[in-house]
Amino acid sequence: MLPSARGRSAKTAAGVRQRQLRLDAYVRHYALRVPPDCVAAIHHDLGEAALRMMERNMSARLALSAECLDR
Repeated sequence: MLPSARGRSAKTAAGVRQRQLRLDAYVRHYALRVPPDCVAAIHHDLGEAALRMMERNMSARLALSAECLDR
């Protein structure tokens, strides 16, 4: 496997784990706060769509990282 392919594979696996953690928190009725300034996306428009989906479907509250750290 080429190094760049390994990197993409690792990033994809990390993304899947993060989505699973958010879904698990939602199913267990934890309040979700997502800091958009700490989220990376391959394409900006898809990242925005993912944030909107979490906000609407999982009742996630989007809050900047500074706001999350203040609590």
